[in-house]
Amino acid sequence: MPIVLLLAACFPADPDSALFQGIVRSGPAYDDPTLPEATLTSFDADGAQVSTAVSDGDGSFEIAIPWGGLFAVVVEADGHMPTSMSGVGQTDTVLAPNGAVFARPDAWWETAQTTWSGCPDLETGPVVEGILRAYLPVPNQEVDTLPVINTGSLTLDIDEDDPRIPCYLDDLGVYDPDASVTGDTGQFLFANVPPGWATVRSTFTADESVSDGMDHAVFVPAAGVVTLDPAMAETPGL
Repeated sequence: MPIVLLLAACFPADPDSALFQGIVRSGPAYDDPTLPEATLTSFDADGAQVSTAVSDGDGSFEIAIPWGGLFAVVVEADGHMPTSMSGVGQTDTVLAPNGAVFARPDAWWETAQTTWSGCPDLETGPVVEGILRAYLPVPNQEVDTLPVINTGSLTLDIDEDDPRIPCYLDDLGVYDPDASVTGDTGQFLFANVPPGWATVRSTFTADESVSDGMDHAVFVPAAGVVTLDPAMAETPGL
């Protein structure tokens, strides 16, 4: 028994929370403008609010997140849509990659409404959108240089009884109601998604066989957007 007590003293309990740090930007590119005075709200895997913070004048922020588990951060700012990102915090301090925390400008939504015109329920709720790309283990490779997967089919699982399918564009970048795969743009959009946690899943065809992509847990903000660029697939055989 004394040995057990000694071991317990050597291994303290995990903390309840960690710190998530980084820079908020106006758009997903690593060199998009920083976004000062943005409000950030963190959530845990149950969808419960954990903390709030406001970005500094240079867009930098620090916010509490759950330690050792799934978390989401929603960014809100004037002239921007509420925009969510998610991750897993496995250390006391989690550093956000450059470009990972951002808010979509309202101007993006105006363009998206034209691009996706005709996609059912586009006007009636939050959206989850992105580009399906191939994962390549190349150090420091920029996201927008990763190969697009043009044979991908995606679903969004809210629960076992409510899978959703997305809208796709044709190879010219126009919404195609008859499209069933991502096409040359790799783009997809789920419209009118209920707020809260959901899972985006993908499959794709490569070398005449069907393979699974990666699952992406997403936290959908009310009246907002989740951007998955990239939504990743590990071994597409491209």
